Amino acid sequence: MKNKLKNIEIGIGIGELKFGMTPEMVVDILGEPDEKEAENFSEVDPDFYSEEWHYDDLELSLSFDMLEQMELGTISVSSDHYLFEGEQLIGLSRKRVDELLKKMDLSSKWEEFKEIEEGGDLLTNEDEGLSFWYENGFLIEIQWEIL
Repeated sequence: MKNKLKNIEIGIGIGELKFGMTPEMVVDILGEPDEKEAENFSEVDPDFYSEEWHYDDLELSLSFDMLEQMELGTISVSSDHYLFEGEQLIGLSRKRVDELLKKMDLSSKWEEFKEIEEGGDLLTNEDEGLSFWYENGFLIEIQWEIL
């Protein structure tokens, strides 16, 4: 299964996983996750919530948001197996990732948040729906969402 989930597609998904899929559709592809976490966003409206699913062996997390129905809205990966624009970015230094983003024409419109967690920084690009999580100067996670 891991080979089918390799190339990150901005705003679309990864491999057979596409944004907008229902949880049932994802289970048909990946099976049940190792862990599920639910989060309510509103005390007033109990139907406004999300679920995060974790697939430990794949180093993959999926977030389903309840809008009109539960649908896949965010994907996160933390393994160097995954490719972004054909490049293996996880584990690279911030400097090297910046160089590659420039080469990919994705070097502008990034917002940086320092020390989100101890030793961790976050770089986001809302136009592309991308977030890069760094720890001690090295990329540890790529997260992207439905556009």
